Amino acid sequence: GSEQSLLIIDNAEDEESILPWIPKAGDCHVLITSRFTTWSKEVAKHEVWVLDPRSAKELLLKVSGRGEGEAADEVAEKLQYLPLALEQAAAYVAEQTGFGFQDYLLLYRANEKAFLDRKAQGATNYPDSVYLTWRTTVDKLPDGARAMLRLHAFFAATPFPVSLYIAGTAKLAEEIGTDAVPDELAVREWKSSLLRYSMARAEPEDCISVHALVQAVERHTMGARASEVARRAAEMYCTATPKPSWELGSRTFWAGLVSHSRALAACEFVGDDLRVSLYGELVHVFRFAANYSEGVDAARRTLELCD
Repeated sequence: GSEQSLLIIDNAEDEESILPWIPKAGDCHVLITSRFTTWSKEVAKHEVWVLDPRSAKELLLKVSGRGEGEAADEVAEKLQYLPLALEQAAAYVAEQTGFGFQDYLLLYRANEKAFLDRKAQGATNYPDSVYLTWRTTVDKLPDGARAMLRLHAFFAATPFPVSLYIAGTAKLAEEIGTDAVPDELAVREWKSSLLRYSMARAEPEDCISVHALVQAVERHTMGARASEVARRAAEMYCTATPKPSWELGSRTFWAGLVSHSRALAACEFVGDDLRVSLYGELVHVFRFAANYSEGVDAARRTLELCD
């Protein structure tokens, strides 16, 4: 029989761009890696969003040659288990002498942008930084999808209802820089673009999530505009969320928004007026969830901002 072969196409832009490389004859298997997700049915897909915590730790320890299990767990969690970020972190630690994962964690917290933009080739010799890898993809997105991603940089990395973007289209239009307020169809098309290029992940109940490092890249890219975009994200959120939060029909919805309310309320760019509103809503959410310690903390923060 004919000889079997394997062709690996790494970081494919989309299906059309690789068609000339696919063998038309012979016993050749093709393995494709890509952030593009909308492949034809002839292509068998296997999604790898992030590694599980155990595999992430193993990757860090193997590439670095270190034995700091607990500190490696902390680094893996900080990088949210993203394979490229993990490998480059491990490669950086391996380059240093007398420098471990605990040291890396402290340095990363103080220099996040520099680390995301740094090239550090590990076992796979992948040539690009985390920053460049994602910015290349972001540049392919339509303006509306890019605006959604910028606003999303100030929410939590947990499932977020698409309905809030639909209800907050006036603020979305502001971020795009247009007077034409988009309709629901446009918002859903932009959501599809984010999913198509793996910039967001589809979640149950018509939600999406964005990886924490994608959010970090977006925040650092904004530069001086970060305060303006953060304020706009909070305005959209406060306008679009159902009020009051303590009504029976709103309680379940608000219970799923705690992480986003916290992320916005903790951001100084948002402004004290909106932060007071966000913490105030959290007081009610925690009260009806019988989570009194969290409720007291939210109330304390509200009073501190009012002083």
